[in-house]
Amino acid sequence: DQERPHLLALPAHPFPCCRTVPARANRLSMATFQTNRYSVPVEHASDLLLLRAFVDRVEITDGARVLAVHERCYGREQDKLDVFHYLPLLKDRPGAFDHAKPLKMWNRPAVLDRYLVRLRERLSHRMATMEFIRVMELCVDYSLDEVAAAVEQAMTSGSLGVSTVVFLLRTSRTPSNPFSLPILASAPACPTVQDRDLRQYDCLIRR
Repeated sequence: DQERPHLLALPAHPFPCCRTVPARANRLSMATFQTNRYSVPVEHASDLLLLRAFVDRVEITDGARVLAVHERCYGREQDKLDVFHYLPLLKDRPGAFDHAKPLKMWNRPAVLDRYLVRLRERLSHRMATMEFIRVMELCVDYSLDEVAAAVEQAMTSGSLGVSTVVFLLRTSRTPSNPFSLPILASAPACPTVQDRDLRQYDCLIRR
């Protein structure tokens, strides 16, 4: 207790218990650490970045923000790829979608694969792939489980478009009854529509 007043204050941020090294992403948007390759968003391909290796994970930053987080690999010559890092590239090259290695490594709910099959039954291969990629992009704002649940509902309803999936996602985060009775009671009354004698239009035809 006598020493406590003489101790320095704790740092504002905890010291990161990791090894930090510079890493340049290659043209395939992968940064290498101890022979293993970790993906970064494609817009950072060829950039010089910072890689922080923790015991359980690897973080890659541009010095200001974290760009990618992967489970650390202790093997050799392994790839850790995040399919969402490559979405802009897949949108530009939908023909390569089925053969893309990041997609094959993506652990996803089975309903998404069934959804893609259903899309391709209704649309051309290219259009179905683009629609599926748009649904994948929703995982930026919603969790994968939320997107999968919305896709399941869309398939059940028979409306497979991405707009339906978006609608279901938005409604899942809003109250079940967003319009209260007082609001409906204060709504303006519908105008009265008078009946018309449709025989009047016969005069126009005869003219």
